[in-house]
Amino acid sequence: MKNLNLLHFCLIVLLLGIGTVSAQEAFVISPSDVKGNRNAPANYDGNFKPGAMATVSGTIGMPAVRIVAKSGGIYKVQFVGDSQQRFGYYRANAVYPYFDFDEYDRIFDEYERVVDPFFDCYAQKHNITASGFGTDGNYNDLTAEQFKENLQLSMPMIAQLERELKSKLTARPNTFMHANWNPDYLEDIATNREAYLQCALALRESKKFNSNPWFSTHRDGIRQALKDVNEYDPATKLTMGTDSKYVLFAVSPKARTKWLTDAKALDFKTALDAEFAPLAEALNKKLPDYPPPLKSYSLRSPGEEAMMKRALGNAARYKIFSGRLQPGGWKIETNSLGIPKSRYKYGMLYVRDTEADHPYCHAAFVNIVQNYAGGGTYAASRAVFAGESLVACPAGK
Repeated sequence: MKNLNLLHFCLIVLLLGIGTVSAQEAFVISPSDVKGNRNAPANYDGNFKPGAMATVSGTIGMPAVRIVAKSGGIYKVQFVGDSQQRFGYYRANAVYPYFDFDEYDRIFDEYERVVDPFFDCYAQKHNITASGFGTDGNYNDLTAEQFKENLQLSMPMIAQLERELKSKLTARPNTFMHANWNPDYLEDIATNREAYLQCALALRESKKFNSNPWFSTHRDGIRQALKDVNEYDPATKLTMGTDSKYVLFAVSPKARTKWLTDAKALDFKTALDAEFAPLAEALNKKLPDYPPPLKSYSLRSPGEEAMMKRALGNAARYKIFSGRLQPGGWKIETNSLGIPKSRYKYGMLYVRDTEADHPYCHAAFVNIVQNYAGGGTYAASRAVFAGESLVACPAGK
């Protein structure tokens, strides 16, 4: 190792070979020889076995390869159909289930025109930059009614696209690339075409609101909530951001309508429905496995739990599974001079709203607070509602 030129940052990869490659043969690979996909998540890995067919993200097209070996998150591959029997090295996030790229390229060229109006919706749903293929084609010259009519007329052709994709391509992976290199783009649009139709219509409607400060503020808030949900990984993040009001509005049409009614903003409903749709879909995938933080609230105190329940207002509306306090006693809040202002305990109620129009539960955070009364004494306890997060309900509840 000491004899290597460290200025070139050579990466030593020991690959277990197959075929003509020795199992103990060492390969000295410059980092510049290892290709990756900067658009893909760094931790993506299709977990391919030696001998499996795959497709890699190349500089030209998506070439077919056969997996030779893997070590340290890097695959050694051999290009299929290459007369020189060339090998290549790819990070795991640039290797995908095999699909016939030439066939997909033909399908894309045939159907690009009809799916183009939905690319913005795909980008919004997956919280990525739009594909860059025009995203509306020549549709901007149409009136709203003409635009709607054109999209409705395209639905049978998009249904045909779905059948063709599934019959011609065994795998249709998300390669995290632009639409012409990414079968998931077309399959998602084709399979969920009715939802994409409504999204495209709503996005068209929303364009006239983009300069409105109220609308743009909430649009950005919804998109941030979507980003938080998409990026949540229990191995690396403590929370999924489900304390955001936009999370409740996404899964509860009733709460959303009340919010817009109270804000006298029903004119924005169609446009905001389109913004909420991908957030709702992301939540419906992750929320069923997102538990409340019960381990952090292990202390029982019946009197204080009863006080916490009263802070919910109409307690009869809620099915209460658990009420607990964090251990550790009182936390004291002081002013800038160090004089106590109050002391408090963190509490949480794990509840389900029986009047809700969604299937999720709430972690309702309710603190027990005592104001400082002077002379080292504190006033009587009171419960203060401090917020809530949507979480999964107990199994079978």
